[in-house]
Amino acid sequence: MKKLLILLLVLIVIGGVVFYFGWIQLLIPPGSCAVIHTKTGGYEKKIIPAGTFAWRAERLIPANMSLFIFPIQPVDADSTTLTGTMPSGPVYGSSLAGSPDFSYKIRIRITFSLNPEVLPDLVSGEGLRPEGLDGWYQKG
Repeated sequence: MKKLLILLLVLIVIGGVVFYFGWIQLLIPPGSCAVIHTKTGGYEKKIIPAGTFAWRAERLIPANMSLFIFPIQPVDADSTTLTGTMPSGPVYGSSLAGSPDFSYKIRIRITFSLNPEVLPDLVSGEGLRPEGLDGWYQKG
């Protein structure tokens, strides 16, 4: 009976270690998502968002799995300012009372974020990596 209890305890410890090493959720920080690539299966078509349970047996094989973790946060593009005058604005301004100004000034600022659902295609097709994400935004 004592041997059975020790064997059961050893199996529980081994099971816990296997479970821990296959648990991917611990590696993904909040505000991020991950794309999985394994040498045995290739790229997964489904992303792993932060905070959802994910366990993969492929992670138990050494050097088999690569996990590409991308931050999913809004990005501010450089703002642009356009200035000018309306066509024939000075002519109309001089002929009207009070000399109205027909000039304009427009400032454009864009905030965008990457759609996480397209990440598997970008990683597998275009070779996008987390460290190249800023360059990809600039190229885009």
